[in-house]
This record gives sequence, C-alpha cells and structure tokens, in this order.
Amino acid sequence: MCLILMVIIMFLSSFILYNKERKDKIFTQKKESTKLPNPIIQENKPNKENNNEIVNQNKLISNENNLIVTNSNENTQMINIYDSITNNLIKKTTFYPNQKTINFIEKYNPQTKKCLQIKHFTQQGTLFCVIYLDQNTKKITKIIYYQDNNKIDNEAKYSLQTGKKISHTYYLKNGIDIDYIDKYNEKEEISETIHYIVTKY
Repeated sequence: MCLILMVIIMFLSSFILYNKERKDKIFTQKKESTKLPNPIIQENKPNKENNNEIVNQNKLISNENNLIVTNSNENTQMINIYDSITNNLIKKTTFYPNQKTINFIEKYNPQTKKCLQIKHFTQQGTLFCVIYLDQNTKKITKIIYYQDNNKIDNEAKYSLQTGKKISHTYYLKNGIDIDYIDKYNEKEEISETIHYIVTKY
C-alpha cells in the first residue's frame, strides 16, 4: 500500500514538473516573439551654418523650455516662440521677402499676452526703430535711430492709458546730447519746447 502511494506521488510530481517546464517554455517563446526593436527617433537639428534656411512648410521645434513654430512660404517667413507653461507667445520674428533679413522682432509677456517691445529693422539689417514699455515711468517709448551711425535720432514718449504723445526728444548726431524737447498737452498739441545748448570744453 505504501509502495503504491509513493509511486502515485512520484508520478504526480513528475507530471507537475513537466507541465511547469512546458508553460515556462511557451511563455519564453511568446515573450521573445513580441519583443520588437526600439524605434529610432531622428531629431530635427537646426542648421548652425544658416539659421535662416527656408523650408516651405510649418515646423514645430521644441526645446527644454519653449515651443518654436516656423511658418514659411515663398514670400515670407515668421518664427514664433511660445512659453511651454502658458502656451502664450513670447517672441515673434518676421523676415523681409528675401527671408534672410529681419523686419520685426516682437516680445510679449507670456502671462498678460501684451507686447513689451517691438524692434524694426531696415532691409539692410540695421536697427531703425524700437518701441517698448518703460517699466520705470510706465510710459510707451519710441526711439528712432540715425541710419548712418545707428545712434539715437529722436525719442517719443506716449501715455500708456490714452496712447497720446507726452514728449518728444530730439538728439544731435552724436546720439547723446539733446537738441530740444517738445512737450504735449492732453490734446496732443505742443505746449512747451525746451532747447538745449551744447557747450564743448
């Protein structure tokens, strides 16, 4: 009786072990058959030699912090940079039709979406005009530059609330010394003109 019991136990043990090995083998084969090679992701690296290279399609390039969107066609090119948190526009660069020279650079506050600064360039690539919000005076300042030496020609200040001109300062060719200042009233008419005498020692 004891011998029969031992034979039954041995038979059951060998049967269980056989089934386990068979299941492990099937599982291993299944696992190997479903394993696929890792996909190769090609990065769109910017061309360092020519950052103004034009491709006739829209591009989405994301860096660590922001999203860069490039819109291009045969006549124009625009590069927009968006904040990665708010998805609001931070910087907008517009090119002339030659697609190499910058026309405008606009900077925005990503929280308020308001424009903080506009730089306007000539077709030769020299700075022509800058419009920005003066954080100290809370006034809008517009600066025009001389084109022969890139120095300040004149500077106008506007009310942030009304948009009306408050003052207009004209500089000499050196871009430092003031020639005269026009001050304006609420009707945007000249109320006072201050002339300066430049004394050279």
